[in-house]
Amino acid sequence: MMQFDRVSARVHSKFAWDLATLTSKMLERATQAEDMAVIVACGKVGRRLLAWIWQEKETSTDDWYNQLGGRWVIPLVAKTYGTNLVESRALLEKVIELTQEENFPIDFLTWLTEHTRQDVRRIPRL
Repeated sequence: MMQFDRVSARVHSKFAWDLATLTSKMLERATQAEDMAVIVACGKVGRRLLAWIWQEKETSTDDWYNQLGGRWVIPLVAKTYGTNLVESRALLEKVIELTQEENFPIDFLTWLTEHTRQDVRRIPRL
């Protein structure tokens, strides 16, 4: 798990999509096995990825970040919300803030609503 943690410490766009998909697969297996150590690690990776996406979106209009965030990273953070309530909430609230933008990217909101509906027990009111 320590190598996994190191890889996510400095996200690079060449590997971000792979990191998100692999983390999602690991989370699925860890959830089935009820392995909290892996679930916590996956949550940390998800939050790092989402923080990185928000940072990249400040200087880039590339839709790639919206697709990655909406399809893979928002579900990761939503599914692991309980592993760090404060950080998860702060990152997910930015999705709601996107709705104030003109032509906001719908990917984030679509996946957030999908996963908050499925994981309502894990996510207190945003």
